[in-house]
Amino acid sequence: MKLRHNAALAWLLLALLGAPIAQSADKPPQEKKLTLKKIGGLENGRIAYVVGSTGPQERRYYVSNVLVTQPVLVTLKADDPDEEIQLRVTKTKWAQSEREASTGKAGRVQVAFRTQGEFGLAVSGAGPGKHYRMTVWVGDEIRRPMQSVVVPRSKWKPGATLGGVVAEAKAGAASAPKPAEVAPASEPAEKSGGRGIWVGVGLLGVIAALLAVLVLRKKESGR
Repeated sequence: MKLRHNAALAWLLLALLGAPIAQSADKPPQEKKLTLKKIGGLENGRIAYVVGSTGPQERRYYVSNVLVTQPVLVTLKADDPDEEIQLRVTKTKWAQSEREASTGKAGRVQVAFRTQGEFGLAVSGAGPGKHYRMTVWVGDEIRRPMQSVVVPRSKWKPGATLGGVVAEAKAGAASAPKPAEVAPASEPAEKSGGRGIWVGVGLLGVIAALLAVLVLRKKESGR
């Protein structure tokens, strides 16, 4: 107990005198959150700019709240092209790399990708004191127009599918009427001057085909 007390006093004395205290070698590097901002002259997306230098451990940065519909572009540039700097892109674990790149002889490298939620960027070099600049750009969300499920009459083709149901029924001995044969049922709506939507024609064709099959089978069974 006395030894523990003396060791604690010695540790406190060293701290007060400003003596360096050894840190655990396996202590993970600090993580810095990057804040994306709109800047003048940039019409699309937001950007984060980092100026730093390599250290004994890799430098770690992360970006949050990213949508998979937003493109991401990371550019890493070494101030001295002869000093190679490595970049790792991570997702759920810092130790697991999704992408790896290096500035190489060109002195710069770009990595483009898409992801959902959060991603990390780890920067390292052959030794401490390697200066670099990094730009992280996240573009605006890309929204593709959804295809309309409404089919104009001019584009309707006999035998086309509607909701996974083929608008053509086949009976064993006789063929049922096809959608094109029941099309006149909807003609008055188009003759009134409107362009007419032809989605209902397929359903009418299916119903008419089923009724025809039932009538034919009923006649056969009555013979």
